[in-house]
Amino acid sequence: MLATLLIMMTLVARWNLAEPVDPAPSDNRVGPIIDATIDQATLASFVDHARSIEPTSYYALLDHARKADAASLWAERVGRITYAQLLDEPDRYRGARIHLQGRLHRLTEYQAQANRFGIDRQFEGWVFTSTSGSLPYVAVMASPPASLPMGENIHEPIEMVGYFLGWWRYETKEGKRTSAPLIMVTEMRPVTAPTPTGPAPMAWNPWLGILVTIGMVVTGIAWWWKNQRSVSRPSDSPTPLSNDILQFEEVDGSEDQDHRT
Repeated sequence: MLATLLIMMTLVARWNLAEPVDPAPSDNRVGPIIDATIDQATLASFVDHARSIEPTSYYALLDHARKADAASLWAERVGRITYAQLLDEPDRYRGARIHLQGRLHRLTEYQAQANRFGIDRQFEGWVFTSTSGSLPYVAVMASPPASLPMGENIHEPIEMVGYFLGWWRYETKEGKRTSAPLIMVTEMRPVTAPTPTGPAPMAWNPWLGILVTIGMVVTGIAWWWKNQRSVSRPSDSPTPLSNDILQFEEVDGSEDQDHRT
C-alpha cells in the first residue's frame, strides 16, 4: 500500500496539476510617471491612512482617470511600481501611472458623493497581486469594466492601468484596522491565465508496472503474515466495548470569513 501511494504521489507531481499562479513581480523598479495635466495642488490635500477620504482630490483624480486614453497608458508603461514602493513613498507616487496584474476578488457598485465632475456612480474592486499578498488594492472606476462579473465573491485574473491616489484606512469585519492603496482606474480588463509549464507527463513504463505489482504482492503477503501471527497469539488486551454500548456523535463545522470594508 505504501509503495502504491508513493507511486501515485510521484505521478501527480510530474503531471503538474497545480493551479496557475499570478505572474512574479518584476524587479524593474521605476520612478513615478505623472501626467502634466494632473493638478498636483489638488492631490496634495489627500491625507494618507485616514478613515475619511477628502472628496476633492478623490473625484479629481477619478475624473482624470476616466478621461485618460487607455491605449496610450497600455503602450507607454515602462515597468511595475510595487506595493512596497507605494507604502514607503506615497507622496512621491501620488498621481503616478500604475499598471497592475492580479486577481479581482470583489466588484461592487456605489452611489457617488456630490462632486463637480458629474460622476454619479462608482465601481470598487479588490485586486490582489503577487506583491501585495493577502492585502488588496482598492480599484475605483467611474464605469463598470467590460467582460467582468459583478459580485462580492469572484476570482478573475485581470490587468489594469490607472493612477495612484494614496492610502485609505478601513476596518475589516473582524474589527482590525488596516490601509489599502487607492487606484483610480482608466481601464480594467480580463486576462487569460497562462498555460502552466513544467516537465512533460511521465510516460508509462512496463517495468514500472511490474515493480508496482511486485510491491503490492509483497505488501499483501506481509499483511497476511502479520494477521496470522496476531490471531494465533493470546491477547492480553481487555475485550473492546460493543458498538451498541459506544455512542458516537458527528459534529459538522464550518468556517466562514469575509474580508469587507
